[in-house]
Amino acid sequence: MNWQHAVYSFMDCFFPVAEPLSKEEHEKPQKKLQELKAGLPLNEQPLNEYCLAAQSLLDKEHERKQGIDTRLTSILGMSSIAGTVGIAGLFLGTGGLCHIQSRSLRWLVTAVGCYLILQICAAMLNAVRGLSRRGYLYFSLLDLLPTLGEPRAAFLRRKAESVLEVLSDHELQNNEKLTQLARAHCALRNFLCGLLVFTVIGAVSMFRAGTGDELVDRLKKNHDLYELLRGPQGIAGPKGDPGLPTAAPLPCTPLQRQKGNTQN
Repeated sequence: MNWQHAVYSFMDCFFPVAEPLSKEEHEKPQKKLQELKAGLPLNEQPLNEYCLAAQSLLDKEHERKQGIDTRLTSILGMSSIAGTVGIAGLFLGTGGLCHIQSRSLRWLVTAVGCYLILQICAAMLNAVRGLSRRGYLYFSLLDLLPTLGEPRAAFLRRKAESVLEVLSDHELQNNEKLTQLARAHCALRNFLCGLLVFTVIGAVSMFRAGTGDELVDRLKKNHDLYELLRGPQGIAGPKGDPGLPTAAPLPCTPLQRQKGNTQN
């Protein structure tokens, strides 16, 4: 693993990006095609068998294309549903966590929610790119029918070359679609990992959330917030009339004290 591969592997954790091919890897399919054309036999029987084998490989390549398209379509449908749930969860989650006192925790929840939406967008984007229209090579009548006065061996050789060109083009196109599928799978993997982190953060924040009594105690301790919630005080009204003086208790006589002791 070289440093370039390590960098692209690290970037896949944030946004899946296909690692570009080297110049040799770009030229390798054309070199292989030229070598196969140069190695074609000259006799009719080997050329006929060669065309049948190449046509069988072309049919398998067509089946591979259908399988990739099916998986890309399923990813596109699943990503749209997950994107709807992710966006709704982000807005509802951030709104429901506004009571958290830790500002850093709120920012972390928002960042993870945005990361989830980014991964869903990446999965949908790669699925759309993989399903986009592509210019595949196909056979024409001149490739499948011999011309007037053309020898049988020359026709089979020309047909074999056409089959090889179409087969090489289909392989390249399907490999590009497979790359988009791999990027979509990587984005979904990141989404699942981010969803797990989002769930853990939500559980921890709800566990640390203060109860009603703790909130009242905080309001009592914070005098400025208490005064802000109470609002401005009005002007003091006029004083009322003074009340009547309270009558002083009468002193007890010795006779009353004796009667009280007798009753006891």
